[in-house]
Amino acid sequence: METDNAAKPAAAAKAPKGERLAGVRILNGPMAKKVLELRKPFNTIGFNGIKMAMIARNANNYTISGLKSNKLRRANDVPMLNGKPITTAASVLKEHDIIELAGTQMEFFYFD
Repeated sequence: METDNAAKPAAAAKAPKGERLAGVRILNGPMAKKVLELRKPFNTIGFNGIKMAMIARNANNYTISGLKSNKLRRANDVPMLNGKPITTAASVLKEHDIIELAGTQMEFFYFD
């Protein structure tokens, strides 16, 4: 599981005034329990160097959309949101949504 963000300690989480900072908590695999902050306006996540999805941040919410790639070969290469394929159309993320990339599950959440 790769992300373009460097994981930062949760204690350091602070968003600009009016915006809630969110993150994803990895639930399984070798990086289980690791928390990744979604600080940038556009955060890409993927596996084995392949960017599979983009999580976008705006003043009101976070959205996720799938990224097209000709490198995806297996059925489990399709990114999933709560068990359904993520399309290129943006979907609003809600607290505790489960994102799955190549068998790795992550939970979306807001920092307090």
